[in-house]
Amino acid sequence: MAIKSAVTGFSSNAFTQFDDLRQANILLLEEAEQVFASIGSATDTARRISTEENLPLVTADLRDFIAFEFSLVPEVEYVFTAFRENQIFYVWIVIDQFEAAARERIYARQQAIIDEFPTFEFDFYIIARTGRQVEDLVGDESMHRTYSRK
Repeated sequence: MAIKSAVTGFSSNAFTQFDDLRQANILLLEEAEQVFASIGSATDTARRISTEENLPLVTADLRDFIAFEFSLVPEVEYVFTAFRENQIFYVWIVIDQFEAAARERIYARQQAIIDEFPTFEFDFYIIARTGRQVEDLVGDESMHRTYSRK
């Protein structure tokens, strides 16, 4: 409900449903898919958010959306995000092997995120873990662990 409460004049039962699932720590993919499908485009929502004080609320919901999108790709093990002062939202996607089929599925999810939030600028990175520990790959403490399959 963070985006909903940050946006005046916006009303959506889908955000309420998603928040109910998230607060109960239950986010079944089928239910989440139905909730996000009923939200529709967030383009109008993002355009209505005009003050910087709402930015933390919006980026929290954006992180949830990113986690959901990449959870649909079975090869994605971790996702780290950071919204930096340069106004770019960084997204690091960790997979074990750098395979073409997995990258294609990741690219499709990246495009869905870009399409859903066109007012944000994104910088995506795919990191191949190749059996190493994720802690050895992500040494930047400003990165927020947004999603973890394990």
